[in-house]
Amino acid sequence: MLASNRPQRHQPSPNELLSPDDVAGIDDVALRHQVGLVIAQNGSLKSQLDILKSLRNAPTLRLPGDARAQGGQAPLANHLALTETEVEAV
Repeated sequence: MLASNRPQRHQPSPNELLSPDDVAGIDDVALRHQVGLVIAQNGSLKSQLDILKSLRNAPTLRLPGDARAQGGQAPLANHLALTETEVEAV
């Protein structure tokens, strides 16, 4: 069995759009830069989405007297209610 002298291509992971080798293979410098920016922005947006998904079920604080706090919703636990000082600070 002969070993290949060709360098191994980096295969994109499931979360990657393109591998770094694919981007490096773009001859046009401006286009290569723009593709790099799109990939970086996509990664940033994915991170933001992951954070929002993790916060989806986080407890919510409501101000006393807030119209959204009434209207058939269950009252919040006392340990989640803001004190008068905290309300003034907000």
